[in-house]
Amino acid sequence: MVVLEGMLHGLALVASDLGGPAEILEHERTGLLVPPRNSEALAAAVLRLLEDTKLRRCLAAAAKAEVRLRWLWPRIVEQMRTIYLEAVAEKEQRKVPRPVLQTAAS
Repeated sequence: MVVLEGMLHGLALVASDLGGPAEILEHERTGLLVPPRNSEALAAAVLRLLEDTKLRRCLAAAAKAEVRLRWLWPRIVEQMRTIYLEAVAEKEQRKVPRPVLQTAAS
């Protein structure tokens, strides 16, 4: 959530290339990703953003646009709806008629 909130507010982000942030951010386009548990890489990325105003602004703008395009609730709900509809359609295509069981009375 913190990454998405930062993106929504137009911040340039640095995050570990692991888990949620790695799935959300695109390195060098919407943020900077650094190897997990690498404090030197983290420091270098933060310094890079502090020193490079153009990069900081470009990452922030791209992140803000990306979060509005892909990560706001209406978009997530629509994506989930599509996934569910595709799953139901796939299940319907694979349905095999069940044999009718005959009872002793039949």
